[in-house]
Amino acid sequence: MTDAVRAVIEWVVSLEPVFRMWAVCDTANMASAQVLEKVGMSRESTASADSASEGVLRHSGAADEGSSACLSAYIRCSHG
Repeated sequence: MTDAVRAVIEWVVSLEPVFRMWAVCDTANMASAQVLEKVGMSRESTASADSASEGVLRHSGAADEGSSACLSAYIRCSHG
């Protein structure tokens, strides 16, 4: 799984106008959170299903009743 996520990040970063990308996983899914960290993504926030903004968690599958979600991001460095 780590190799697949890393390949997606490398492809997205190769697209010139893309500067930042996000990933969302359920906080109970520690394996997914660890994969995101291994590929260089940084955890930025955690949101409960009750505080989920329209579209962000609702479409991710992470906003099931009673769950919370972790939002991680990868930011392309200006030097490449």
